[in-house]
Amino acid sequence: MRKLELNEIKNRELIILNEIDHICKQESIRYSLCGGTLLGAVRHKGFIPWDDDIDIMMLRHDYEKFICYCKNNKTKFGLIDSNVNKEYGYLFSKAYDKETLIREKLMESSNLNIGVFVDIFPVDYLGDTFKEAKHILNKTRFWRELLVARNWECFKKSKTHGLIYEPVRLFFYIISRFYKKEKLINRIYRINAKYNKQRRKYSGCICGSYRNKEIMPTNVFEDYSSLLFEGTPYSVFRNFDLYLSNLYGDYMQLPSIEKRVAHHTFDCYLKEGEEV
Repeated sequence: MRKLELNEIKNRELIILNEIDHICKQESIRYSLCGGTLLGAVRHKGFIPWDDDIDIMMLRHDYEKFICYCKNNKTKFGLIDSNVNKEYGYLFSKAYDKETLIREKLMESSNLNIGVFVDIFPVDYLGDTFKEAKHILNKTRFWRELLVARNWECFKKSKTHGLIYEPVRLFFYIISRFYKKEKLINRIYRINAKYNKQRRKYSGCICGSYRNKEIMPTNVFEDYSSLLFEGTPYSVFRNFDLYLSNLYGDYMQLPSIEKRVAHHTFDCYLKEGEEV
Protein backbone atom coordinates (compact mmCIF):
# COMPACT_ATOMS: atom_id res chain seq x y z
CA MET A 1 0.00 0.00 0.00
CA ARG A 2 1.18 3.53 -0.75
CA LYS A 3 1.23 6.09 2.03
CA LEU A 4 -0.76 9.22 1.18
CA GLU A 5 0.70 12.69 1.30
CA LEU A 6 -1.07 15.41 3.28
CA ASN A 7 -2.47 17.12 0.19
CA GLU A 8 -3.93 13.78 -0.99
CA ILE A 9 -5.60 13.25 2.39
CA LYS A 10 -7.14 16.72 2.28
CA ASN A 11 -8.43 16.21 -1.28
CA ARG A 12 -10.14 12.96 -0.32
CA GLU A 13 -11.68 14.60 2.77
CA LEU A 14 -13.07 17.34 0.54
CA ILE A 15 -14.69 14.74 -1.72
CA ILE A 16 -16.44 13.25 1.33
CA LEU A 17 -17.52 16.70 2.53
CA ASN A 18 -18.97 17.51 -0.89
CA GLU A 19 -21.04 14.31 -0.82
CA ILE A 20 -22.25 15.05 2.72
CA ASP A 21 -23.20 18.58 1.64
CA HIS A 22 -25.13 17.16 -1.34
CA ILE A 23 -27.05 14.70 0.85
CA CYS A 24 -27.86 17.36 3.45
CA LYS A 25 -29.22 19.76 0.83
CA GLN A 26 -31.23 16.99 -0.80
CA GLU A 27 -32.71 15.75 2.50
CA SER A 28 -33.10 19.16 4.23
CA ILE A 29 -30.57 18.22 6.93
CA ARG A 30 -28.83 21.10 8.69
CA TYR A 31 -25.11 20.98 9.43
CA SER A 32 -22.18 23.30 10.06
CA LEU A 33 -18.44 23.11 9.72
CA CYS A 34 -17.13 23.09 13.29
CA GLY A 35 -14.00 23.16 15.43
CA GLY A 36 -10.76 23.72 13.55
CA THR A 37 -12.52 23.32 10.21
CA LEU A 38 -14.79 26.29 10.90
CA LEU A 39 -11.81 28.22 12.28
CA GLY A 40 -9.95 27.43 9.07
CA ALA A 41 -12.87 28.67 6.95
CA VAL A 42 -12.97 31.98 8.85
CA ARG A 43 -9.25 32.61 9.28
CA HIS A 44 -7.69 30.85 6.26
CA LYS A 45 -10.61 30.36 3.84
CA GLY A 46 -9.81 26.64 3.96
CA PHE A 47 -7.74 24.16 5.92
CA ILE A 48 -5.61 25.49 8.73
CA PRO A 49 -2.20 25.01 7.04
CA TRP A 50 -0.91 22.55 9.63
CA ASP A 51 -4.24 20.77 10.15
CA ASP A 52 -5.26 17.49 8.55
CA ASP A 53 -8.95 16.88 9.19
CA ILE A 54 -12.53 18.04 8.58
CA ASP A 55 -15.20 18.21 11.30
CA ILE A 56 -18.89 18.98 10.96
CA MET A 57 -21.69 19.26 13.51
CA MET A 58 -25.46 18.63 13.53
CA LEU A 59 -28.25 18.99 16.05
CA ARG A 60 -29.23 15.54 17.31
CA HIS A 61 -32.40 15.17 15.21
CA ASP A 62 -30.53 16.21 12.04
CA TYR A 63 -27.67 13.90 13.01
CA GLU A 64 -29.99 10.90 13.41
CA LYS A 65 -31.75 11.74 10.15
CA PHE A 66 -28.38 11.79 8.38
CA ILE A 67 -27.28 8.49 9.93
CA CYS A 68 -30.59 6.88 8.97
CA TYR A 69 -30.26 8.09 5.37
CA CYS A 70 -26.73 6.71 5.04
CA LYS A 71 -27.73 3.33 6.45
CA ASN A 72 -30.66 2.99 4.04
CA ASN A 73 -29.16 4.44 0.87
CA LYS A 74 -26.06 3.91 -1.21
CA THR A 75 -23.46 6.61 -0.56
CA LYS A 76 -20.04 7.29 -2.04
CA PHE A 77 -18.50 6.97 1.42
CA GLY A 78 -18.67 4.44 4.21
CA LEU A 79 -20.16 5.36 7.57
CA ILE A 80 -19.23 4.00 10.97
CA ASP A 81 -20.74 4.64 14.38
CA SER A 82 -21.08 2.71 17.63
CA ASN A 83 -24.30 1.06 16.44
CA VAL A 84 -22.56 -0.38 13.39
CA ASN A 85 -19.40 -1.61 15.12
CA LYS A 86 -19.24 -2.33 18.86
CA GLU A 87 -15.46 -1.85 18.82
CA TYR A 88 -15.88 1.71 17.58
CA GLY A 89 -15.51 3.60 20.84
CA TYR A 90 -16.72 7.09 20.00
CA LEU A 91 -19.91 9.10 20.54
CA PHE A 92 -19.79 10.58 17.03
CA SER A 93 -19.68 9.12 13.52
CA LYS A 94 -17.12 9.02 10.74
CA ALA A 95 -17.85 9.19 7.02
CA TYR A 96 -14.83 7.53 5.42
CA ASP A 97 -13.22 6.92 2.04
CA LYS A 98 -13.56 3.26 1.07
CA GLU A 99 -10.43 3.32 -1.11
CA THR A 100 -8.05 4.10 1.75
CA LEU A 101 -6.99 2.72 5.13
CA ILE A 102 -5.76 4.47 8.25
CA ARG A 103 -3.30 2.96 10.67
CA GLU A 104 -3.41 4.41 14.16
CA LYS A 105 -0.24 4.75 16.22
CA LEU A 106 -1.79 5.27 19.67
CA MET A 107 -5.51 4.49 19.39
CA GLU A 108 -7.34 1.16 19.13
CA SER A 109 -8.77 1.86 15.68
CA SER A 110 -6.59 0.07 13.14
CA ASN A 111 -8.80 -3.04 13.20
CA LEU A 112 -11.86 -1.05 12.07
CA ASN A 113 -10.63 -0.96 8.44
CA ILE A 114 -11.77 2.57 7.76
CA GLY A 115 -10.07 5.14 5.59
CA VAL A 116 -9.60 8.89 5.39
CA PHE A 117 -12.59 10.38 7.17
CA VAL A 118 -14.76 13.35 8.09
CA ASP A 119 -15.94 13.45 11.71
CA ILE A 120 -19.65 14.15 12.31
CA PHE A 121 -20.54 15.40 15.80
CA PRO A 122 -24.06 15.54 17.32
CA VAL A 123 -25.31 18.46 19.42
CA ASP A 124 -27.76 17.77 22.26
CA TYR A 125 -30.19 19.90 24.24
CA LEU A 126 -28.87 20.28 27.79
CA GLY A 127 -30.62 22.86 29.99
CA ASP A 128 -32.51 26.13 30.24
CA THR A 129 -29.64 27.94 31.97
CA PHE A 130 -25.90 27.66 31.47
CA LYS A 131 -25.54 26.39 35.03
CA GLU A 132 -28.12 23.66 34.45
CA ALA A 133 -26.57 22.71 31.10
CA LYS A 134 -23.11 22.47 32.68
CA HIS A 135 -24.51 20.32 35.49
CA ILE A 136 -26.15 17.93 32.99
CA LEU A 137 -23.04 17.74 30.81
CA ASN A 138 -20.91 16.96 33.85
CA LYS A 139 -23.18 14.03 34.78
CA THR A 140 -21.51 12.05 32.02
CA ARG A 141 -18.03 13.56 32.33
CA PHE A 142 -16.44 10.70 34.30
CA TRP A 143 -17.74 8.12 31.81
CA ARG A 144 -16.73 10.22 28.81
CA GLU A 145 -13.18 10.59 30.13
CA LEU A 146 -13.11 6.86 30.77
CA LEU A 147 -14.23 6.20 27.19
CA VAL A 148 -11.49 8.45 25.83
CA ALA A 149 -8.90 6.50 27.81
CA ARG A 150 -10.42 3.18 26.72
CA ASN A 151 -9.58 4.08 23.13
CA TRP A 152 -5.87 4.46 23.90
CA GLU A 153 -3.87 1.49 22.67
CA CYS A 154 -1.28 2.18 25.36
CA PHE A 155 -0.49 4.89 27.88
CA LYS A 156 1.82 7.65 26.68
CA LYS A 157 2.54 11.16 27.84
CA SER A 158 0.12 13.73 26.45
CA LYS A 159 1.38 16.21 23.86
CA THR A 160 -1.19 18.82 24.86
CA HIS A 161 -1.48 18.49 28.69
CA GLY A 162 1.08 19.41 31.34
CA LEU A 163 2.76 16.92 33.67
CA ILE A 164 0.28 17.75 36.43
CA TYR A 165 -2.43 15.88 34.47
CA GLU A 166 -0.43 12.69 33.90
CA PRO A 167 -1.45 10.92 37.16
CA VAL A 168 -5.12 11.60 36.33
CA ARG A 169 -4.67 10.33 32.77
CA LEU A 170 -2.95 7.20 34.09
CA PHE A 171 -5.81 6.63 36.55
CA PHE A 172 -8.39 6.75 33.75
CA TYR A 173 -6.27 4.51 31.53
CA ILE A 174 -5.98 1.80 34.20
CA ILE A 175 -9.67 1.90 35.17
CA SER A 176 -10.78 1.90 31.52
CA ARG A 177 -9.18 -1.51 30.94
CA PHE A 178 -12.00 -3.04 33.02
CA TYR A 179 -14.78 -1.69 30.75
CA LYS A 180 -15.99 -2.51 27.27
CA LYS A 181 -16.44 0.44 24.95
CA GLU A 182 -20.04 -0.56 24.24
CA LYS A 183 -20.91 -0.51 27.94
CA LEU A 184 -19.43 2.96 28.45
CA ILE A 185 -21.24 4.36 25.40
CA ASN A 186 -24.59 2.90 26.49
CA ARG A 187 -24.18 4.34 29.98
CA ILE A 188 -23.48 7.82 28.59
CA TYR A 189 -26.44 7.65 26.21
CA ARG A 190 -28.81 6.51 28.98
CA ILE A 191 -27.87 9.46 31.16
CA ASN A 192 -28.02 11.96 28.32
CA ALA A 193 -31.36 10.67 26.99
CA LYS A 194 -33.12 11.93 30.13
CA TYR A 195 -32.51 15.55 29.15
CA ASN A 196 -32.39 15.90 25.35
CA LYS A 197 -35.97 15.00 24.44
CA GLN A 198 -37.22 18.58 24.13
CA ARG A 199 -35.67 21.89 23.11
CA ARG A 200 -33.71 23.66 25.82
CA LYS A 201 -32.19 27.15 25.81
CA TYR A 202 -28.65 25.76 26.01
CA SER A 203 -27.12 22.94 24.00
CA GLY A 204 -23.71 21.42 23.46
CA CYS A 205 -21.66 18.61 22.00
CA ILE A 206 -21.25 15.98 24.72
CA CYS A 207 -18.39 14.35 22.79
CA GLY A 208 -16.48 17.54 22.05
CA SER A 209 -12.91 17.90 23.24
CA TYR A 210 -13.52 21.39 24.68
CA ARG A 211 -15.79 20.15 27.49
CA ASN A 212 -17.86 22.98 29.02
CA LYS A 213 -16.76 25.43 26.33
CA GLU A 214 -19.00 23.46 23.97
CA ILE A 215 -22.11 24.71 25.84
CA MET A 216 -23.82 27.62 24.05
CA PRO A 217 -27.29 29.08 23.49
CA THR A 218 -29.28 26.65 21.37
CA ASN A 219 -29.99 29.30 18.73
CA VAL A 220 -26.28 29.28 17.84
CA PHE A 221 -26.80 25.75 16.49
CA GLU A 222 -30.09 26.57 14.73
CA ASP A 223 -29.22 29.56 12.49
CA TYR A 224 -27.02 28.97 9.45
CA SER A 225 -25.14 30.86 6.77
CA SER A 226 -22.28 29.81 4.48
CA LEU A 227 -18.55 30.42 4.09
CA LEU A 228 -16.00 29.43 1.51
CA PHE A 229 -13.75 26.51 2.42
CA GLU A 230 -11.11 25.69 -0.18
CA GLY A 231 -13.10 27.62 -2.79
CA THR A 232 -16.50 25.98 -2.16
CA PRO A 233 -19.33 27.38 0.01
CA TYR A 234 -20.38 25.17 2.93
CA SER A 235 -22.93 25.57 5.69
CA VAL A 236 -21.75 27.26 8.91
CA PHE A 237 -23.28 28.70 12.06
CA ARG A 238 -24.33 32.26 11.33
CA ASN A 239 -23.03 33.33 14.74
CA PHE A 240 -19.65 31.65 14.19
CA ASP A 241 -17.99 34.46 16.13
CA LEU A 242 -19.63 33.39 19.41
CA TYR A 243 -18.95 29.72 18.68
CA LEU A 244 -15.26 30.24 17.86
CA SER A 245 -14.72 32.73 20.69
CA ASN A 246 -16.13 30.20 23.15
CA LEU A 247 -13.73 27.52 21.97
CA TYR A 248 -10.59 29.49 21.14
CA GLY A 249 -10.82 32.98 22.62
CA ASP A 250 -9.08 35.38 20.21
CA TYR A 251 -9.39 32.93 17.34
CA MET A 252 -7.92 35.25 14.67
CA GLN A 253 -4.60 35.27 16.53
CA LEU A 254 -2.24 32.60 15.19
CA PRO A 255 -0.84 30.16 17.77
CA SER A 256 2.87 30.07 18.54
CA ILE A 257 5.00 28.20 16.00
CA GLU A 258 5.56 25.19 18.27
CA LYS A 259 1.77 24.67 18.52
CA ARG A 260 1.25 24.65 14.76
CA VAL A 261 1.09 20.88 14.49
CA ALA A 262 -1.58 18.31 13.61
CA HIS A 263 -2.90 16.34 16.59
CA HIS A 264 -3.87 13.11 14.85
CA THR A 265 -1.75 10.01 15.36
CA PHE A 266 -2.37 7.98 12.21
CA ASP A 267 -0.97 7.33 8.75
CA CYS A 268 -3.17 6.96 5.67
CA TYR A 269 -2.67 4.49 2.85
CA LEU A 270 -4.21 3.87 -0.55
CA LYS A 271 -5.46 0.31 -0.85
CA GLU A 272 -3.71 -1.89 -3.39
CA GLY A 273 -5.31 -1.71 -6.81
CA GLU A 274 -6.92 1.70 -6.12
CA GLU A 275 -4.17 3.83 -7.69
CA VAL A 276 -5.46 6.00 -10.53
